Amino acid sequence: MVDGETEKCRTDRHKLDCGSKISLAHRLSHEAGLSWLLLFFFFSLLAVGFLVGSVGIAQAADEVVLVTPVQNDAPTLSPNHAAQRGGGYVAFSNLFSTLLILDWGVTTGTTHYGDLAQSWEIDESGLVYTFRLHENALWHDGQPLTSEDVKYTYETITEKGYPFSAFLKDVTEIRTPDDHTLVIELGQPNAAFLPQLAQAGNWYGAIMPKHIWEGVEWDSGPNLDNPIGSGPFRFVEWVKGSHIVLEANDDFYLGRPQIDTLILRVMPDTTVAQAEFRAGNLTWLPSQYAPEFGELELWRSDPEVVVVETGSHYNYDLWMNVQREPFNDPLVREAIAFAMNRQEQQILGFHNTWKAHRFVGLPASSFTDQDVQFPEFDPDRAETLLDEAGYPRGADGWRFEAAIVEPGFSTLPAWMEVLVKQLRDVGINARWELSEHGSWGQKMEDSNFDMTIYYTRYGPDPAAYAEHFATDCPRCFHGYSNPALDALAEQAQLITDIDERTQLYGQIQRMILEDMPIITLFNENKITIVRRGWEGFATQASGFNTALGWSSFFAVSPPGSE
Repeated sequence: MVDGETEKCRTDRHKLDCGSKISLAHRLSHEAGLSWLLLFFFFSLLAVGFLVGSVGIAQAADEVVLVTPVQNDAPTLSPNHAAQRGGGYVAFSNLFSTLLILDWGVTTGTTHYGDLAQSWEIDESGLVYTFRLHENALWHDGQPLTSEDVKYTYETITEKGYPFSAFLKDVTEIRTPDDHTLVIELGQPNAAFLPQLAQAGNWYGAIMPKHIWEGVEWDSGPNLDNPIGSGPFRFVEWVKGSHIVLEANDDFYLGRPQIDTLILRVMPDTTVAQAEFRAGNLTWLPSQYAPEFGELELWRSDPEVVVVETGSHYNYDLWMNVQREPFNDPLVREAIAFAMNRQEQQILGFHNTWKAHRFVGLPASSFTDQDVQFPEFDPDRAETLLDEAGYPRGADGWRFEAAIVEPGFSTLPAWMEVLVKQLRDVGINARWELSEHGSWGQKMEDSNFDMTIYYTRYGPDPAAYAEHFATDCPRCFHGYSNPALDALAEQAQLITDIDERTQLYGQIQRMILEDMPIITLFNENKITIVRRGWEGFATQASGFNTALGWSSFFAVSPPGSE
């Protein structure tokens, strides 16, 4: 049986040391035999076997079936470029193709590589991009994929104003000299054009079959949930709220994937996902399901498990809604910056797995001005600023209430507790508000939050600053606007000289530091769990620059494969 102290931790997730106690209990129960908790999960784990059988997957010895958990069901199986999120990204990343793509190889310097594009050239003016497409690319219905499909997709995205259109804003003309040549002409230079197309390909910009969708709205029609793509996997079945089944595309232009059947199983509960991995029903756990940091050593001690740590061009920052009182006051935002004890957060929240920093960008980026940093921890200064802002401590000791909305990632609870404590220490009556990832995303889009933890991206090109801080940008959930920053961001994107761009982005960093719509806290160290012998997941070095995106399983190979 699990001891009473550990059971208390299960029901009281506000204890900082609960993670290690629960982990130890799980370890002891595993060594002693099946505990009542594992018995409770036993029948749910059997359901995976029944699931595989119920969808008609062959049980031959050489059949390679990969079941991957997804936090949310897909809103649609066609790349709805207006509202795709969650499980939809995973589905369409395997069903559809993009022109260019990137994966976590970006951490080694690869800012983009070809998917449908086999090669490309840029003319001397920097305005004309000529792409040569794979000539053997086919749609899943057997029809050839041509440059007309790419032209149709990009022009429709631009016409509809879908999110990917932000990366096509400089395009003035798209030409198709032949079936396998695509020419894109820009009205002005854009140093970030290719990296941004590749980055956004992980969410939007999937190429659509013109022969199926021309004249039909993309958010309706008979093929909405019966998708015809050109990616490494074909659609088989979707049981809404339960699972999506895909099969290997034998005719994929980059070669057949080694996974025969791919099942995307809706699994919002991290504890269930981890138990099913332990039972052998899952081959990997994406970062959203990673164990809490205090439990990682126990996972590393398992000889059948590989704990994968992957660098990232994302920071995890504290974002404030600057359109909402009291966060519309710069003094309040500055006070909160002084209240941040990063060393305490690093130790208690991350067990030193992630590294804290104070830069307005990535610590190792050549575009980051090392002299521009958020203030060091000074709680007395934080209290003084809050007093000056007109928020003194009341009779109950509190200045005002505030909620930190957390995006539902399994690795964050301990960190959230430390953040809440640090805010409460300076008189802010803070609370941690846990959200399922999909509902958290909706709150961001609706600007319905006080503060949140957000993954701020500063790559693959520094033009990403504009995606997070320019007025009305796609990810400006904080509501921040600075016309001077907007002008600098536009100017920096037109320049190809590295030194000039670095100077301009240094000025942008100074503006962000002065206005503080966000507070930098950590550079992400992505944690995923893989069963030993499997390779090619996007977070593994063996998948870098071949995975075809963060959510694709094209490069995954089972143990013993060549």
